[in-house]
Amino acid sequence: MGARMAVMVLGLGLATAARADEDAQNAAEPPADSTAEEPRGTPAPPPPPERPLALPGAPRRPGQGPGAGGPRGGPPPARGGMDVDHYKALRQYQRKRLAIRGETRREPGTTYVFGTGGGYWRWGGWHTATVVHDPGTITRTWGVYRGPERLDVPTFLQMVGQQDLADDVSRRVRRARTAGKVWLTGAGIGAAGLVAGIVGTSLADTADEVQTWSSVTLGGSLLAVGGLVGATFPMGKANRLAADPAASVSWSEAQDWVDAYNDQLREELGLSPEEAWRIESRGGRDR
Repeated sequence: MGARMAVMVLGLGLATAARADEDAQNAAEPPADSTAEEPRGTPAPPPPPERPLALPGAPRRPGQGPGAGGPRGGPPPARGGMDVDHYKALRQYQRKRLAIRGETRREPGTTYVFGTGGGYWRWGGWHTATVVHDPGTITRTWGVYRGPERLDVPTFLQMVGQQDLADDVSRRVRRARTAGKVWLTGAGIGAAGLVAGIVGTSLADTADEVQTWSSVTLGGSLLAVGGLVGATFPMGKANRLAADPAASVSWSEAQDWVDAYNDQLREELGLSPEEAWRIESRGGRDR
């Protein structure tokens, strides 16, 4: 019993001594300080520069701000020293300049059938037919264009300063169309006579009335067909005068007027001859 108590006292003493040594070592070490200075040989890194504030009205660098070009909208940034006004001038010249282009027109053909016949009623007869086919015609001509739009002859002449010639062409077009309308009016009267003759013939009671209304039917049919055929010539002439510049001026005269118009347009927009030539030599890409 006494030996056991001696061992317990000895162990308690050793534990107390070890704890005292550990406390002494902790007290000897200085506490860790987060604000301790670094060695003088290592300089501290400089702080990051502050982002300057944008002043009202200050110019922005390319790619900054709501007006910068790119997928978010706004005009594209200038390239090669070209500003927005100059770019707009190039586009206006491309849209407003005049150009002469060759054209190929194909007129469809017509098939005519001529027939003759004879014989007796109820006993048969004979009949012959002749078919004539017109393959049509191919005409090569030219027209004046402003961008993708084809200009009629009076409008083209007014744009190039040929007002007197434009008035003369317009007057000839009106005269031809008036003549065509007169022929069409005659065709309408003939068609009305044709219908009246058919109705009168069906309601006639005597042979004289039948003969009279048959004459009205024949006369109305001839007038209707003659009016339609006669109207095709002045109406066709009017359409050709209004649409085909070759019917009024030569190609060389039209080309001189087009060149003068384009030169004046180029000077108004402030473009150089080289810039205008690059647009004109694209070969019709503005169609």
